[in-house]
Amino acid sequence: AALYLQRKLKAKLYPAPQNGVFDDATLDCVNAFLADSVGDARVQKDGALGMDVFRLICTVGGGRPHLF
Repeated sequence: AALYLQRKLKAKLYPAPQNGVFDDATLDCVNAFLADSVGDARVQKDGALGMDVFRLICTVGGGRPHLF
């Protein structure tokens, strides 16, 4: 699930590592996505990602705008 999440984040232009580990870099990308998408929501460092956040990231579309 971590690698799938990282791939979705990268597709939305968040520089998540592609290592299959829910590490600090992945957490930073999740929180950046949440800040851009829903404002003040954040995921804590306990490594638990709720299904609502997972679904939000995994939906088609969204993310940072392409600059080219």
